[in-house]
Amino acid sequence: RKEGMRKAMSDVIEACQEARTAAILQRRTMVLTVLPETRELRVGLEEPEQRVQAADPFDRFSRFRNPQEPAPAAGAAPLFAAQLEPAISLEMLDVNFIDHLKAPAARVRFFPNGSSDEFTIVLRGTEGEWRQL
Repeated sequence: RKEGMRKAMSDVIEACQEARTAAILQRRTMVLTVLPETRELRVGLEEPEQRVQAADPFDRFSRFRNPQEPAPAAGAAPLFAAQLEPAISLEMLDVNFIDHLKAPAARVRFFPNGSSDEFTIVLRGTEGEWRQL
């Protein structure tokens, strides 16, 4: 049975794998959402209000997004969900080199071509161990 840091790392890796696999197989952008305050991880479809306008000159991934994608069903259940144990704290949460540790949510997009936003997470356990992914 996995516990502590081992379980936390396993959950983060599994969330990323689920998001990438679903994006490739469904040919749709998937999103890993990390909620720093509650340490929750969720994987689901990109919501229409989360989409960045393709006209944004700084959106280097806009060419991978399909504007004809149908909107996800309202209230759709996540494909994957986990919550990190209270003993695990988030020390760093960056998406595309922007700090999201104090943000309400960090969203990492996984694209149908197998690529994703840049994502760095650093976890700290109660016994002083650190892990970066």
